[in-house]
Amino acid sequence: MKTLNFFFLISFLLFLLEALAGYFSHSLSLLSDSLHLLSDNLSLLLSFFALKFEKRPSSLKATFGYQKLGLLFTLFNGLFLVLSSLYILYEAIERLKSPNPINLKIMLPVAIVGLSGNVLMLLILRRHHEDIHWKSAWLHILGDTLEERLRSKGITHVVLQMEATSCEEKGELCHHEFYAGG
Repeated sequence: MKTLNFFFLISFLLFLLEALAGYFSHSLSLLSDSLHLLSDNLSLLLSFFALKFEKRPSSLKATFGYQKLGLLFTLFNGLFLVLSSLYILYEAIERLKSPNPINLKIMLPVAIVGLSGNVLMLLILRRHHEDIHWKSAWLHILGDTLEERLRSKGITHVVLQMEATSCEEKGELCHHEFYAGG
């Protein structure tokens, strides 16, 4: 239970950090990852309550018990994922219409902190490989870590490309703003 609480705390703090940084840096990538973290936290919380309620015996109000509550929570979490995806799609379309420059000074350090948080969770979970549920969580976080690594590598590549671009008129390096969804 300590490991689950620790994961919830790390994931929730990363959610807050990425949501705020995504908002202030105009980064759709950070905003979408923060919604992903919120979904992970919601899943953990709902699973915790479902496990607690499913153990309750049947009563006059719930003649078959509470075993189906887990399915209801899963439906709720799925609905949250669909709504989150629609929001990200809406934001992406709006940014295509009128792009905002992304503040890489905020975005890049936060992406690195997110990557570090995922690596920390992977290291903690590596000792729980015997249990199928913990192994599933480890594989989920491994996928998140690889995605975060690819995002960081892409951002770094764009930054290096921008720094290498010189202005033909001035013959020196110029400041360029980054207008992608990153």
